[in-house]
Amino acid sequence: MLGFSGRWTRLGACALIGAACNGWGGVESGEDADTGESGVGSDATGTHGDSGHISGATGETEGAEPTGEVTDATSDGETGGDTEGAACPLAQVHLPCDAGSDEPLHALGLDCGTRGEPWSVTNAVPAANFTMNAAPELQGKRAWQVARAYGSFVDPDTGAPFWSAREGDKVLLISSGLLPPPDPDGAVIVEDGDVYNDVAFGDPWDSDEMPPPMQPAKGSPGSQGHVDCDGANDCSNTIFGQWQSGGGDAEDKLWFGFELTAPAKAAGQIADARGYRFDFAFFSAEFPEFVDTQYNDIFVVWQASEKLHGQRRVRRRPAAHGDRAVAGRIRRRV
Repeated sequence: MLGFSGRWTRLGACALIGAACNGWGGVESGEDADTGESGVGSDATGTHGDSGHISGATGETEGAEPTGEVTDATSDGETGGDTEGAACPLAQVHLPCDAGSDEPLHALGLDCGTRGEPWSVTNAVPAANFTMNAAPELQGKRAWQVARAYGSFVDPDTGAPFWSAREGDKVLLISSGLLPPPDPDGAVIVEDGDVYNDVAFGDPWDSDEMPPPMQPAKGSPGSQGHVDCDGANDCSNTIFGQWQSGGGDAEDKLWFGFELTAPAKAAGQIADARGYRFDFAFFSAEFPEFVDTQYNDIFVVWQASEKLHGQRRVRRRPAAHGDRAVAGRIRRRV
């Protein structure tokens, strides 16, 4: 999975990547609704686009067309409902490992086996070839942090930080600006809700191209994408409009990537995985000041695998308590 943030993502927060089981509790299974095919052994690389024109999501949607609001993959024909809490054996045995770690993958619920016992292939999903591409640290701040929470708002219903982990103890924060380190309580607090804009100057942070293998060009001849994909460009056809609205002039990029192989009983896991999902919150400090201008914020989750090359669909979820935030969920069959 390769996550990308440019001047274009003021802040993205990814909390969890979880496996979805084949045939358990209605979780997605069988052939992929987008491609009509199924496959394993994903080389994941991530994408979601947002123009910075949204003020707090009020529900879940899929397949939004570019409207000055949010772009994501088009309607995917998904037949399974929301399966949060479904009895998936892989999810039930998953053991978080981020309480005593500041590693980005651990905050995402991945590669916990690197910590040794009690983590193993039976309760942790391994990851390979992780790379984090971020501008150098400056004045004690950097473009990413692993923290227990973002901001100081406390949910009155739970008494817990509102923007905090949905699984485990920590979240991964990525930004096109500079983030301070967590405070003694483990929270990243950004004064005035804004971040220093220019994390670095020149290439590769300000180059006018997406980090490879991502490409903004449309990769499918179909108007809705996901048909006869060329295997190189964006199969969803949803990035191009967003890229053009920003003039193709990306600045202050951050990207990271890793490779996953779907858990399988043949490899020692207790069930076969047929997909993954993770939750995220997207923040833009440029709303609403820069609506309908040449500036555009995007957060990209790109997947490169045997059956798909391009952006993944997004399900919008409510995002109360934040007029500059959008919450969502990435779901994908493999």
